[in-house]
Amino acid sequence: IIKKVKDHGLDGADVWAGKAIKSTFAKAFKEEGFLLYVWTVNDLHEAQKLLAFGVDALTTDRAEWLTKQLVGTIQ
Repeated sequence: IIKKVKDHGLDGADVWAGKAIKSTFAKAFKEEGFLLYVWTVNDLHEAQKLLAFGVDALTTDRAEWLTKQLVGTIQ
C-alpha cells in the first residue's frame, strides 16, 4: 500500500480497520510521513488501540457515541 501511495503522489491512505491494521503497519506509514485514516471503527477498544498505533483519524457509524467514549482517554 505504501508503494501505491508513493507511486500516485498521495499524502496517505484511508484503509479498512480489518486484519491489515497492526502496529507495524501504522508505524510504517508514519515513518514515511504519510497520513493514515481507518474505517469503519465502531468499537471503543478497537478505536483506542488504533489511536495508540498513531492513526490520524477514524471513521465510524457511531461518531457521537464514540467521541463521548473517547473523551478523556486521548492524551
